[in-house]
Amino acid sequence: MLSPYTFPGLSTTGPIRIMDIANFVCQEYHVTMNQLRSKERTRDLVISRQVYCFLCRNYTNASLQVIGNLIYRDHATVLYSANVVRDTLLNDRRWKNQIQSLIDVLEKEKRS
Repeated sequence: MLSPYTFPGLSTTGPIRIMDIANFVCQEYHVTMNQLRSKERTRDLVISRQVYCFLCRNYTNASLQVIGNLIYRDHATVLYSANVVRDTLLNDRRWKNQIQSLIDVLEKEKRS
């Protein structure tokens, strides 16, 4: 059975630490950890936070609360963010390709 937080066609290979994902997202989206944690709501920061939540939700066994604690958000925000990315993947091929590219890089780094 498919998890409601995964998307068909996106591969997952096992647990990765949430800090690894946070650092990876910061690097890929050219933001700092302080920006990821900030209250700013610029489009770039919102997208990077949502991607962080989605990847953590799919690649870790961490609870919503633990995922949110790292970026100073509550569990409901984490759930909402992960769902926004998941729903967007269903309707936007370009977004799916972008997220899949991130996942490929993340998995490659994990294997190294």
